[in-house]
Amino acid sequence: MNSRLNFKNESVVKKISSLSDTKDEVQRLYKKAKDLCKCGKFSQAIFYLDKVINADPCNCDAILQKGIALYKLDSYHEAICCFDAVLQKEPKNSDALYFEAESWFYLGEFYHAIIFYDKAIDVDRLDCAAILGKAVSLYRLGRCESAVKLLDNILDINPKDYDALLWKNHLINLQGKKARMYA
Repeated sequence: MNSRLNFKNESVVKKISSLSDTKDEVQRLYKKAKDLCKCGKFSQAIFYLDKVINADPCNCDAILQKGIALYKLDSYHEAICCFDAVLQKEPKNSDALYFEAESWFYLGEFYHAIIFYDKAIDVDRLDCAAILGKAVSLYRLGRCESAVKLLDNILDINPKDYDALLWKNHLINLQGKKARMYA
């Protein structure tokens, strides 16, 4: 009976050791994928991220990173699927919210984009990138005055925000041209 216990204990130790090795391998693959993303090698990164996700389907960091890589490759629909998967587990993940909004924006779906920009802004009221994305989406929908108000919000947060300054100047010039056309 004692030898049987030793065999079971050895089996448990092997399983634990195997799990530890797998966890280390998953971490190694994830780090390699992140390094590839930093170098702009998104397709190669996706290969490793898929391995990580296959080993750990609940790894939100890997799913998010895959979504961002797909976004960088202009595969917006696939990226949205990844961001949705992250948001099912982490509804307030600001990166997933922002990149899903950006994906909808680049698909020309400005109403969808605004929904996700709003959610990102709800998580972080000072997220100037999300506020700018919403402002530009509103502009694309013909709502220039609302866009200018959001750009003012950004400039209240950061008076030197170059993108907000450029967009505000552009929109004010457009409004001035329209006013002159109708005068």
